[in-house]
Amino acid sequence: MKRAVKPLLGAVAVCLLLTAAWFAGSSQPQSESLPSSSSVDVCADSQDSSATGVSSLVADAEEDSSAASSAPPADSEAPDASTALPSTAAATEKPEAAPHAAPVTDAQWICTISIDCQTILARPELLPPEKSDLVPADGILLDSTTVAVSEGDTVFDVLERIAREKKIHLEFDMTPAYQSVYIEGIGNLYEFDCGDLSGWTYSVNDIFSPTSCSQISVKNGDRIRWCYTCDLGSDVGAPEG
Repeated sequence: MKRAVKPLLGAVAVCLLLTAAWFAGSSQPQSESLPSSSSVDVCADSQDSSATGVSSLVADAEEDSSAASSAPPADSEAPDASTALPSTAAATEKPEAAPHAAPVTDAQWICTISIDCQTILARPELLPPEKSDLVPADGILLDSTTVAVSEGDTVFDVLERIAREKKIHLEFDMTPAYQSVYIEGIGNLYEFDCGDLSGWTYSVNDIFSPTSCSQISVKNGDRIRWCYTCDLGSDVGAPEG
């Protein structure tokens, strides 16, 4: 619309200038009229001025048109923030590593231990009457119990630990010079309570040993049994000697 109106206005302006110049020339006396060449020059100057005005109007119209074409449409919408691509930080984030299972250590070794005096039930006459109440009806002071052990623990360490935990009486004699421990009494039942050949002995995995319990190391899965003997071990399966 602007491109069509501005040239039309320019043409009208030129016509008005020419008309005004014509009336001005006709109103003066003939003798005072400008030479024909001057009139022609004035007309030429007027035409040049009009042409310059028209050119200026056309240039303005073209600039307006260019500006209008380069401007974004009024109804165009800004990009929706909700349609923006997701952040790559979340996509590149590394998943947390699954925790590894803790390796099995020596502290998780286990063994079992039991304590009995069943041989006294077979020969009750050997026990002093005042101690008869110390013997359980089934002769078991401690049923087979699982105990946590570590590498380097001895049979004595396990016995002392379970006795403290279960509050079972334990009395022993230690000889530091030989790193030797001798068990004198368990559950208030002592050596010689049932004769000169009576006392406490032990086995590991059903194997009896004459070695001090403080010098025998335990291993994972060992079965320790402490038992009272009335006949120097022969009545519990221990070898002679």
